[in-house]
Amino acid sequence: MATKTQELKLDIERIGTVSAILTQPDNARACYVLAHGAGADMRHAFMDKVAAGLTDRGIATFRFNFPYMEEKKG
Repeated sequence: MATKTQELKLDIERIGTVSAILTQPDNARACYVLAHGAGADMRHAFMDKVAAGLTDRGIATFRFNFPYMEEKKG
């Protein structure tokens, strides 16, 4: 199964721009929006594993950083 991964920038009105990752397997049947917790960002190993597991099951994922994480405020 081929997978397409895109690094994106998401503009949020009155807040700013955040990073995002869209991972799409061929013929995805759904897209799951995957948000991180307070202690990690969208690239955390756990987030990578969840995205990979969903991709293996034909589900695309959209991960993003919350503005506070983008600004390195933890």
